Amino acid sequence: MVECHGVFKNFPLSCCLKGLFGTFKGDEFIRVPFLRLAAQPPSVDDKLEDLVFNLLSRAVLQTFAFKHNCKLKRKKRKAVKTKNMKNNFEVYIEDAATNGFTLIKKEANGDNNKAENPKFCLEELMTLWHQLTQFTFTKAGIFILLQNYLQPVIENFVLFDRLVYLKENGVKHCEFKKILNVKISPRCLALIANK
Repeated sequence: MVECHGVFKNFPLSCCLKGLFGTFKGDEFIRVPFLRLAAQPPSVDDKLEDLVFNLLSRAVLQTFAFKHNCKLKRKKRKAVKTKNMKNNFEVYIEDAATNGFTLIKKEANGDNNKAENPKFCLEELMTLWHQLTQFTFTKAGIFILLQNYLQPVIENFVLFDRLVYLKENGVKHCEFKKILNVKISPRCLALIANK
């Protein structure tokens, strides 16, 4: 679903939703974050404190990169393993700086600079972390809970569009069936269609 000038190529698929999408200017609020949330598994098993810590820790790294006109790039899929660090930011940034992320300097014209990339400054990162207020932690918790409650609704919205599309194109017997336990795989629904 590639976005081109605010319009997705493969969403919505159904004529029904395309009409509503146009009438209510859906391209103004249904953008990449909306569809990314639809594809994201809800984090129901993790503790809220851990989710807030992970979100804000990554935000501090992102803020540092932005301040230094850099792009934050992961070295591997799971950049920082947070399971055993007990929400200790010092341990987080040490792991992030050595194993998880690298900084890539951006030029003014947007091209990456060929010069040596900057390094993380642990003291500055700690300062940014300590500037976060309790209110910021509370807002981050509310944001995560809101995402977790909206995720299944948005996912069903996208899935329903697929179902309506099939029915509009002559496939009358189609449905979604849960084929796995949600705890085993959050992507547990299969679209079954009989022609």
